[in-house]
Amino acid sequence: MSVCRKRANKRPIAESLTVNCAPICRSSVSSSIVDIASKWTEDYGSVFCVYFGPQLVVALNSVEVAYEAMTKSDMAGRPFVASLQLLSGGGNNIGQSQMGPKLRLHRKLATKALRYTLEDSDFQKIRKINDDIVFDYGNGMVEDIVPGLRHVYPTQKYRKTAQDIGFLQNFFGWQQLDLHKKNFTEGNITDFIDFMIQARKEAEKGGDPEEIEMLKDVYIVMDVVDLFTAGTDTTRSTLNWMIKYLSLYPDKQDKLRAEINAVIGRERLPLAADRTKLPYCESVMLETMRVRPPLPFALVHAATCDTKVGEYDIPKGAIIGLNVWTIHHNPKIWLNAEEFSPERFLTADEKLDPRPRSWLAFGTGTRVCLGENSAKTELITILACLIQNFRFRLPDGVKNLDMTPGGCAFVHTPLPYEVIIEKIN
Repeated sequence: MSVCRKRANKRPIAESLTVNCAPICRSSVSSSIVDIASKWTEDYGSVFCVYFGPQLVVALNSVEVAYEAMTKSDMAGRPFVASLQLLSGGGNNIGQSQMGPKLRLHRKLATKALRYTLEDSDFQKIRKINDDIVFDYGNGMVEDIVPGLRHVYPTQKYRKTAQDIGFLQNFFGWQQLDLHKKNFTEGNITDFIDFMIQARKEAEKGGDPEEIEMLKDVYIVMDVVDLFTAGTDTTRSTLNWMIKYLSLYPDKQDKLRAEINAVIGRERLPLAADRTKLPYCESVMLETMRVRPPLPFALVHAATCDTKVGEYDIPKGAIIGLNVWTIHHNPKIWLNAEEFSPERFLTADEKLDPRPRSWLAFGTGTRVCLGENSAKTELITILACLIQNFRFRLPDGVKNLDMTPGGCAFVHTPLPYEVIIEKIN
């Protein structure tokens, strides 16, 4: 490991570390990598650089530098990473597109149309494929360090991931788009694909060739796959964490159930419209995503030109990573940061406090997750339905659960656990 502290006649650059990336790209270190990042933050400060092979990665480890960097247009690019190119069909989806008119258009349309349905008969197969993709991508690939390898001698993991992503693109994208085109009725919008077809027809009527180009089939297909792969796994992981924590803390589960019964009762299921009336339910969701963010380093950005953060020079092409885990566990910001305490998000009179700037589960700035509001509403509604109708408790004799993050290095999920689920009559 080498450390470079300053460059001659230049502003100081962030501490630079050259590390062996192989241990980081293994599932067994899903928890240790966040510990390493936290330790390096203590040692090297709010900004440091790590070389993954030839690629410079800049880690942002404080709220101040996070907001400064994430609101800059010259840090809103996406890096060329082989596995991300696979996931995005060559950078053609919302998540991996570079900043520009096409991305702005697709974010605007997707924000208005975040709906999608999946038939139950397909669910198990799709979930297994999605789990495999997330696991393999989250642990990294050799091709991410040596991109040219994918053209010469791709690894088995890369080939399998390419096959799985091709299946999802065909199943969710091309097949569904063809079906929707055949059955499309103008004005009868039933889901996201209908909405995008309608948007393209309106662009065609307007005669704007640039907008028509930005709404080609390939971009619609990749948006659909992007929304599914980006949204379902993180939502499922957060819901899983919430159940695990509430099983471990029955007093908090009882408090949540009491709120649901007082506001909604037992005669109907909770609805999305109930969200504003369930502050404790929302605080459980916020605290779960604070203490166990599903993406501990968010989605990486790229510097589109030579720039800087604070006093540090950041060269063009550097990958910019937001160290959400360290920020969410900073004891200077969060009292008893390792404790699960939804009450920290409530005022003294049990109302929801304004969200702290240091809560960054969905990122921040120019490329904040466009699905943040819909994801929160979905999580709160599902959790309220579950707690209203079921009690989750630890098996007899079990006093604790292992809350160590599992999954993979860059996508965290709970380790397997057992709970007893009791129907509430």
